[in-house]
Amino acid sequence: MLQQTQVATVIPYYHRFLARYPTLSDLAQAPLSDLLKLWEGLGYYARCRHLHEAAGEVMKRFGGQIPTAVEGLLSLPGIGRSTAHAIATIAFGQCHPILDGNVRRVLCRYFAVQKNPREKAVEKQLWDYSEQLLPYRHANFYTQGLMDLGATVCTPTQPRCPICPVQKGCAAFRQGLQMEIPVKTIRKKIPHYPYLAGVIWYRQQVLIHRRSPKGLLGGLWEFPGGRVEETEKSFDLQFADLLKEVIGCEIKPVRKFRPWWILRHTFTHFKMTLHVVEGEIKGVKRIPFSDWKWTGVDQLALYPFSATHKKIAIALSKRSD
Repeated sequence: MLQQTQVATVIPYYHRFLARYPTLSDLAQAPLSDLLKLWEGLGYYARCRHLHEAAGEVMKRFGGQIPTAVEGLLSLPGIGRSTAHAIATIAFGQCHPILDGNVRRVLCRYFAVQKNPREKAVEKQLWDYSEQLLPYRHANFYTQGLMDLGATVCTPTQPRCPICPVQKGCAAFRQGLQMEIPVKTIRKKIPHYPYLAGVIWYRQQVLIHRRSPKGLLGGLWEFPGGRVEETEKSFDLQFADLLKEVIGCEIKPVRKFRPWWILRHTFTHFKMTLHVVEGEIKGVKRIPFSDWKWTGVDQLALYPFSATHKKIAIALSKRSD
């Protein structure tokens, strides 16, 4: 949970998660949809899928005991070098260097590294620095302290240098470079795409479907739709075409497919404007796919949705009330 997410955000999720799944066996046996529902709102949902897969692997391959060796940890889904080293050091009392985002920033400033830390050669140098500083005793306390130093003192935008316990040895502080280090990656312009989502009614039920378990937002439920092109063709016609292509059914408009809501969201690699429209299905209610279903508005809260589609579900619930 702490990968790419701050501690303050994680804590309530962490407590709810442990209360629901107190043992590794509970976690491994849980339906992925239940885990995703608990994870809802934390983002980066691949972490949740990897956690579920890793629990299953530990039960199957390691007899329910989390491997203590780095090699065993690295064989589990979602665990890379730094995470494996952190687990082995903090949980099992071993001695391994780590290089998470906070530690990378601390080392860049401490050694006044004025190159992009994402470059392979620079990253290798940072790993070397991390290993050089690692104490032979109490590495678990040191490692947690180093992570906390980056999280609470050596912060990205406003480092608290006056209270930093390693200020005297910090090369960036001595040179007055702490605000320029780490060197930022030049970001490419993030593309923007229009999307459509439809609230499709059959009597008092709406249609939802589950995304493929792999890829962006894998395993989450959403209202049908998808990406569309910026063309002269109106959104209502594009949506009708899209639904017919996806589920093979025609729909008739509610409010002439006029978008009743426009939502905007930024993902890691692109921005999205989501146009939400409404329609009623023509013909039979049956949808010939297992990952599609009709559900009452009062049942929507049971399904894990992405942030934007959850807003649609909440809005429908309020409107129904």
